[in-house]
Amino acid sequence: MRALLALLSALLVSVTPTRSWAQPSEYVFKIRTGLCKDGSKGKTLSGFRLQAGRGIYTALHGVVGCSDIRAEFLSSSRAVVWSELEIKYVDADLDVAVLSSEELDADSTRANLGLPQAKNPDWNSIKKLRTLGYPKGISGQLESSSLTVRSTPRVRLNQLLPPGDLKVLGERKSPNVTRHVLSLEGHLIPGHSGAPVLIDESKQVGAIVIGGLDEGRIEISWAVPMGDLNLVEPGKVDRSLWTSLERGQLPQTLVCDAEGDSSRPPLPKLSPATMKEARVIFKQTSNNKDWDTQVITHLKCPYVVARLECCSSDRDHDGWDDPGTEVRSMQIVDSTFPISSLSACTFTVGSRASGNDKWEFVPTLQLVFSDGTKREQSFTQTNLNSREGGYVEASYQITITR
Repeated sequence: MRALLALLSALLVSVTPTRSWAQPSEYVFKIRTGLCKDGSKGKTLSGFRLQAGRGIYTALHGVVGCSDIRAEFLSSSRAVVWSELEIKYVDADLDVAVLSSEELDADSTRANLGLPQAKNPDWNSIKKLRTLGYPKGISGQLESSSLTVRSTPRVRLNQLLPPGDLKVLGERKSPNVTRHVLSLEGHLIPGHSGAPVLIDESKQVGAIVIGGLDEGRIEISWAVPMGDLNLVEPGKVDRSLWTSLERGQLPQTLVCDAEGDSSRPPLPKLSPATMKEARVIFKQTSNNKDWDTQVITHLKCPYVVARLECCSSDRDHDGWDDPGTEVRSMQIVDSTFPISSLSACTFTVGSRASGNDKWEFVPTLQLVFSDGTKREQSFTQTNLNSREGGYVEASYQITITR
């Protein structure tokens, strides 16, 4: 039993944090669960999103057999919460899971929403690494002190484990002790399993934290390189292995030590706030818009989530005088678009004259989300000079993410 407890303490681990707070990343999450089939009331670990990834990557041992899985990033100015997550893909051999939901699946189609992944890193030349996560279930995100890649970077997991731990993991079969892992020197504590391992020079994700021995006191730890993963749907995993992983393999006391409060009430079921309304204010300055000049605006994230094409058919009302202000509502193309993804957006405003028309104005974009949150951004003086019916436009980066 003592060997089992020591081993499981090794699995739910993290890199010891420095004393200073890191710059938080909205793509690194605290993973929290509800009841689990092993009898525990809840577990806490870390997870992250990759650019063009399939969902949220984390450690399988912290979420298998658990209900009410959610991922949260909370700061003083914003919150990103993904609830009702399920295990969508796994690599049981390497103890990695990918979490997702219908909302997260839809969000994952958007470009550049996640941490960049290193392409074929040379572990023989990389020496210094760091990670971001939630050791001991702390409320704020912490950056680790440096991890060091050992002189022999890739070793079989059974070469890192003492006999007692090797026996228990051999019986558990996940992670597979015959598989190669990334051997690291660094202190590990509960709560940081599933955290991204960042290459110091590039800040790209090279691996995912899985385990370490004796809560880091002997500085033997390991991670799994992202390029080693062979992700499959849970239904393709041997059922006897899956059932074994779900039940009785991780004592609840070890998991809850990661947060220090196993009696906490469950979090409310939160969903990301989604776009409800979008409108554009056009403040004419020195040159008016002719009545037959078409106005075309798009909010692209990177695909179009809201659009406006109007204002070129009514001779009495579509001529916009200067000075003057006009307000027009945009059509919402994607009502599931979350506020957390605004940083990936650009706003374009264009015109197409019937003949020639120089139009000068200051545009303002106003957004309203399903939780009542409002965002507004005014842009610079815009000059659109459409000649002989040609289309012209101006493009602006959205910065109203908070």
